[in-house]
Amino acid sequence: MVALFAFVWWELHTEEPAVDLRVLGRSHNLPVAAMLTFVVGFGLYGSLFVFPVFVQRLLGFTAVLTGLVLFPSAIVTGMIAMPLGIAMQKGVSPKKVMAVGMVAFILFCWALGQQTMQSGASNFFFILLVRGLALGCIFIPVTMLAVSGLHGRDIGQATGLNNMVRQLGGSFGIALINTYIVKRVGAHRIELLSHLSPFDPAAIARLEAIKQAAVTKTVLSPADAEVAALNALEGTVTIQSHHLAYMDAFMLVALLFAIALPLLFFIKIKKVEKSDVSGAH
Repeated sequence: MVALFAFVWWELHTEEPAVDLRVLGRSHNLPVAAMLTFVVGFGLYGSLFVFPVFVQRLLGFTAVLTGLVLFPSAIVTGMIAMPLGIAMQKGVSPKKVMAVGMVAFILFCWALGQQTMQSGASNFFFILLVRGLALGCIFIPVTMLAVSGLHGRDIGQATGLNNMVRQLGGSFGIALINTYIVKRVGAHRIELLSHLSPFDPAAIARLEAIKQAAVTKTVLSPADAEVAALNALEGTVTIQSHHLAYMDAFMLVALLFAIALPLLFFIKIKKVEKSDVSGAH
């Protein structure tokens, strides 16, 4: 936090700043676009951090399979980028396009938050296509909104500032979501353990079934089978608590995007600015 304040002070007081923060005061749209960009970076990098960990650690995906699952999403983003840019140059409102993208990203995160331990690669195909559509509808419009109404050197400064804010959002997203997952794992573990007691018929039945299977299929003694059953039950609780925590993380990103969505109403684009926006793009 001290470094952040020092950075802001220095950039405002030096004659040749690396990032000209003064440009924020020259545009009504840039501060709002910067906040939206921060949220986009938070959600993009945060969700991309959680997804591989979830599918590889809990669902048993290999690194290659994870990459193949994510690949169609990137293809969709690349395919729609140029048509969207052309459409907005011809007068399509970037606010509307970004609203579609943010709603699509909310749906993507919500759908990921509903996955189970039985989910496979096919369950993620259409969900990740929605992600690709969302990112395509977000990246170009947010840049256009950031530079709308600016001219000359200010356009480059606004673009650089916007990119920096997106990277900051990504850094905050990864750090905060990782911390959130750790805390949610602990909370879910306590909640799950509250249902396991010597007086819970379901827990007793599950433990006895594991013990019987251990005695029948192995050469373990009854005492060793009981220890193995307790370890198996501990493993199940650990896996389920992590699964629930990952689902919570996806829902947190969806909630953040839903909260940020009304910021689009504060963006103002005058008719005379449309040519400037398309030229900047």
